[in-house]
Amino acid sequence: MLRDVGELLDRFVMGKSVLDVGCVNYEGDYGFGLIHGMILERCARCVGVDISPAVLRLPFSAKARYFQGNAEEFCLPEVFDTIFAGDLIEHLSNPGKFLAQARKMMQASSDLLVVTPNPYGFRSMVGIFRGFEPPIHPEHTMLVPISGMHELAVRHGFRLKQLFLIKGRAWLPHDRFLAKAYKLIYHGILTLPAARKLADTLAFRLTPQ
Repeated sequence: MLRDVGELLDRFVMGKSVLDVGCVNYEGDYGFGLIHGMILERCARCVGVDISPAVLRLPFSAKARYFQGNAEEFCLPEVFDTIFAGDLIEHLSNPGKFLAQARKMMQASSDLLVVTPNPYGFRSMVGIFRGFEPPIHPEHTMLVPISGMHELAVRHGFRLKQLFLIKGRAWLPHDRFLAKAYKLIYHGILTLPAARKLADTLAFRLTPQ
């Protein structure tokens, strides 16, 4: 289990060329902070793309370039060591189209990292008891199970090489006392080897077949 997404970046971004897809949308619920900044600290060069026009306000440099575009259609005539898609796939209308485009910008040794909420995480399990379905962001179109990611990968010329569980920060209810209780329970449960699959976040490492 990884403590946070920074450990994932240390393994697959350090000193590499990186395409960061959805690069302006990482501040939020899972406590990962501004992941794009963490990528810039580690990579050799970076291209960032996002559907939001806010991406064009990010500072261009000799190390970083930015484009506005849809992840399901965006493609550059170059290849990258690592393509990072953090909290992206669950927002897409057609995730297979994204994988197909990403595949065009990869070589045999490249990695595609897909980070997404765990449908079977502790937060989801607790949420089922509070409503009809797990609590999800209103802009999410899906939750991606491990079997679903494996099938998507195979259909689009990838293999699922590794699965990482990311602990991250506990999702906290607004009530202060509930928040403290939730945090204690969440981190306590994840100390049990058999319960680590309840981590709130999954990271898939896909490689070209």
